[in-house]
Amino acid sequence: MGNHAPGLNIGAHLSEHARASLRSGGAVIIGEQEADVRLGLEQGGVAALGATALLTRGYTKLLQVLPREKPLAELTRPRVAAFRAAAGRSGLGTIRMSLTAESAATIAAGIKGRDVLPDAIVAHNDDYAAALVAALLDAGIAVPDQIAVIGCDNTHWGASMRPALS
Repeated sequence: MGNHAPGLNIGAHLSEHARASLRSGGAVIIGEQEADVRLGLEQGGVAALGATALLTRGYTKLLQVLPREKPLAELTRPRVAAFRAAAGRSGLGTIRMSLTAESAATIAAGIKGRDVLPDAIVAHNDDYAAALVAALLDAGIAVPDQIAVIGCDNTHWGASMRPALS
């Protein structure tokens, strides 16, 4: 390897605030500096794959939940349009939440009060999915019987949850 630092290409256009947040954590953002190691994650593709996976399993009322925090909200902006396109008429939109039990509980209460209850949720990642599962169960919504929940990290602990992530 050369004299370059590892880099990260996250597949999104970022504001200077988001770039500064990533740099403060030690990331080198491709485009500002060449890097020898590159990891690409196309954000729109993540949402499209999640929606498609649920649609092929027969779910018909899909909701997407993405982060509310500014740097992550900006990062995941491409997921909104990609989810809408992939879900089509089955899409119920995208809502934002913070990764806290309180925020997840607020989302679960809002879901429970909707005129059309989703039958599946595409969460930002497994951490958000786990928070949603707990909040939905606390709100009296059966997971996965009433609402299936998926993340996207395929974390080792996701299958160990009860109920497991869908």
